[in-house]
Amino acid sequence: MPVLADRFDAFFEGLEPSVIVIDIESNGGEVLTLERMELKIKEKKEQGFIFVTLVENYAYSCGLFLFLLGDIRLAEDSAEFMYHSAGLSVNQRVTCTDLEDMLSILKPAELVGDRIIAENTNLSKEMGVILKKNENYLSKSDLIFLGLMDENYELN
Repeated sequence: MPVLADRFDAFFEGLEPSVIVIDIESNGGEVLTLERMELKIKEKKEQGFIFVTLVENYAYSCGLFLFLLGDIRLAEDSAEFMYHSAGLSVNQRVTCTDLEDMLSILKPAELVGDRIIAENTNLSKEMGVILKKNENYLSKSDLIFLGLMDENYELN
């Protein structure tokens, strides 16, 4: 089990519904950890918790998807985000069986990101396909333009 997801689960033990601020500074991460955190956030939202996600510096890959799970999304004007398709690098020769294993890992990774985008933003499927073709470094203004963030929330 991923350690970060275990710590995230443990944080909520004994808490009553409240506002939870998740301060994100992330180079990315493991899709399975993100998925477990997503499930916990959804569970807690049903219990009345409100999630504020905050990015002051950067949130890349899984960090961006975690940001999108916030009910209220806040970012510094200088914050940077990175959106891309899930992937992995291969530094050795692989067999057909290895390739099948890798593809079985990648397929759910794509679905997690696609689900988070679909359930938490107004990004069109067409724009999502375009964005997944490359690593895209995005600003707060870009996120607002794409419908990934509400422009009405400002940091003081």
